Amino acid sequence: SRNCYQIGRFRYKALKKWHVPLIIVLLSVLMHTALGLFFIGLVIYLYSLSTVMAAHMTIIASSAFGIYSVTSILPVFYLDCVYKMPLS
Repeated sequence: SRNCYQIGRFRYKALKKWHVPLIIVLLSVLMHTALGLFFIGLVIYLYSLSTVMAAHMTIIASSAFGIYSVTSILPVFYLDCVYKMPLS
């Protein structure tokens, strides 16, 4: 009905006014940055305990970063890529 449309339009304008889509994207960026910093800190900490364990964790973290980078860059080259993220 008309009233539902007006309420939906009012809420949509409020979301745009408060820049909610930008905030959602920024939260995603902050989460990815926090995860990256966590892995960097973990590897640095592990080097003080055991270089063998730190080397294994470096390989795992580097592999995860490589996969993440590839899935972030693919949508730039392929528009129909299923790995589309807000960062792409």
